Amino acid sequence: MADFKFSDEPPKAVRDYFAAKGLQPSFDWQEVWAQEHAFAFTVAKATELDVLTSIRGSLQNSLDKGGTFEDWKRNLTPELQRQGWWGRDERTDPATGEVKDVQLGSPRRLKTIWRTNMRTARAAGQWERGQQSKSALPFYLYRLGPSEVHRPHHVEKDGLILPVDDPFWNEWFPPNGWGCKCWLRQITEAEARSLGYSGAAAPAVPDIPFENERTGERVRVPQGIDPGFASNPGKARGDNLARLYAGKLDAMDENMARAAVTDLVRQPQFARHVKGEGAGFLPVAAMPDDLAKAIGSDSRLVRLSKETAIKQAARHPDVKPADWRKLQEEIHRAAIVRENTNTLVFFFKSNEKFWRAVVKTTGQGDELYVTTFHRTEERRVRNQLKDGDVVRGF
Repeated sequence: MADFKFSDEPPKAVRDYFAAKGLQPSFDWQEVWAQEHAFAFTVAKATELDVLTSIRGSLQNSLDKGGTFEDWKRNLTPELQRQGWWGRDERTDPATGEVKDVQLGSPRRLKTIWRTNMRTARAAGQWERGQQSKSALPFYLYRLGPSEVHRPHHVEKDGLILPVDDPFWNEWFPPNGWGCKCWLRQITEAEARSLGYSGAAAPAVPDIPFENERTGERVRVPQGIDPGFASNPGKARGDNLARLYAGKLDAMDENMARAAVTDLVRQPQFARHVKGEGAGFLPVAAMPDDLAKAIGSDSRLVRLSKETAIKQAARHPDVKPADWRKLQEEIHRAAIVRENTNTLVFFFKSNEKFWRAVVKTTGQGDELYVTTFHRTEERRVRNQLKDGDVVRGF
């Protein structure tokens, strides 16, 4: 497998993964940890927002339009030099106030930035595609990359075959370290059997202790995986997006919040959640601030709990994940009736069908939940708009 590059346009899932990342200035790579990399773009020592923006924008451009590392380096280097982020220089560590001699931009650093971000984006795209195709290709085969020297623990995994949804891939989804070129190939059950798969459990991998020097956090990392790489970029993006964004959506402006939720509801994890197969809650919409405040909510994040999802799946089996995605699109222009002081009812028309969604705030006013979402008849909508406390009409 050749060193990863985008000479042609990459899959949409790969581009979407990278586009959804926010910016996180940092002085040290340990400041943005493991699964957080699925949501925050960071480059160590890039504490200036304009530098980080330039690097991120150039990578996104390569993803969107296609290009090689050499193309990217040639275009980006003059801009980083212009901004003073090149060579060795003194920088103040914001955590300690200490002035340090540090390496900023260099050809070697750019290669590390390129490889790490592109391979991680590719891994996230592969996970998403794997979830969509696992009925036909239910297994992953672990393979070594083209490196001249391989990590011994990665060599031990070469040829390992496990189901796509095996928990082993929560941590051992390549890349599994700095410069790691290992990769997974998705295969059929017949090929898995022909290669010797017998249904055996994943190998036990011991953990080793690691202390994050920046945060003081002590964690355990699977032996053979570099600290900060023990996560599945695609799975982390979906499984933890709700947790990581829940406290951040309200700090974003409305457009960014809508974009974040729009990205989430496109993920395979969301489709499983609305079928009642998830856990906890997932965001389904970012409500306009004025509407959230109108029913006493301090948060704009509209959540769908696992319990409601299960009830929904039983009562309204005709409502598909694609229908749920319409809620985020339409909530900003839907007709609205106030049912009581803490409840709003939304009505909208999509694909010649009328839809009804009920959103209420909790007693403490800190959370919003959708309690029902289903198709309805036009006459019922007209009657409720005629007789109810209308906040906004069609």
